[in-house]
Amino acid sequence: MTGSAESRIHDPRGPVHSGLGDQINLIFEAFTKDRQGRSPRLLAEDQLLWLWQRFIYPSGFGEARQMLAETSTVLLDGAPGSGRTSAASVLLHELRRDVGSFHELLPGEEGESLLDPDLVGDEDRLLLDLAAADEPRWTEVLEELPSFRKTVLDHRAHLVVVLPSRRTDRLPVELDRHRVEIIRPRGMEVLLRHLRQDGLPQASRVRSVPAVSDFLDTPRPMREIAEFAGLIVRAQAAARAEDSFIDWCEIARAAMADRGPQVAKHVAAMTGGPQRALLLTTAMLHGAHADAVHSATTLLLRAVDHPKDDRPLLEHADLAMRLEEVSAGLTQHGAVRFKELEARPG
Repeated sequence: MTGSAESRIHDPRGPVHSGLGDQINLIFEAFTKDRQGRSPRLLAEDQLLWLWQRFIYPSGFGEARQMLAETSTVLLDGAPGSGRTSAASVLLHELRRDVGSFHELLPGEEGESLLDPDLVGDEDRLLLDLAAADEPRWTEVLEELPSFRKTVLDHRAHLVVVLPSRRTDRLPVELDRHRVEIIRPRGMEVLLRHLRQDGLPQASRVRSVPAVSDFLDTPRPMREIAEFAGLIVRAQAAARAEDSFIDWCEIARAAMADRGPQVAKHVAAMTGGPQRALLLTTAMLHGAHADAVHSATTLLLRAVDHPKDDRPLLEHADLAMRLEEVSAGLTQHGAVRFKELEARPG
């Protein structure tokens, strides 16, 4: 190699090798954050593909797809548990391309804006899930949404907003034209799709299983039906040789029973506030993404004025280790679930 040392230095801020032997440089890049210090949650394409493969298109989906294509914005309305958040994800997944990314706009602290223009990149696909938003938060978003839409259009991006389940004010006319209502698909069809995609050859028998009929007698949110399907698959994997498909369904049905007494017993046995808060939020948000469980745990501790943990971040246990303490864990798609199935019936 020729040339002076000065001519070979391209960046004085880069790593310098001042000794003998090989040099290994580990370079860590920070996640892109908005100016308020929050990071939008990037959703992996394999997670979206998994959802799309198990998705039953609800009534109204075609209209929502057309609205998104024509105006780059759709506001999804519908009854709680109708699968609006999954529909929003699938709508954006169908727009996948080489440019831009799919990310969810996450809530910040009270008083912080959700709709920072810096979060929008060229041809991004943006999800804003306000299904559980309270009235003050919805009012804030409603005021900012028109100008945020301008940013979305300027970047040739697409935005899907899941409207709050509880809201009193009507949408302004200029936004109401983007509203599309979806109707909850039949629970049995959703369950069948999940079981077939998970490779259960006996899936077609599910219609005649009493435990399944009992479970679906009450209209269930789509997330609970997906959870029920997952429990049937897990029951099959842990089955004894003599167990039948009906047995798997009964075991799964038992596992979906009210966890209140079980959770109360575990909470009483725990002495640490953070551990109790994590158990309670895991029970309330069972099957939700780890980000949501972590945020809810933090908010619960703050609500009860629990002392802040001032230890350095590197001394904190990560979420996976803390979930182990409450007999829970993370799925391959980042959802939080309790590990054990309930005791076998009989």
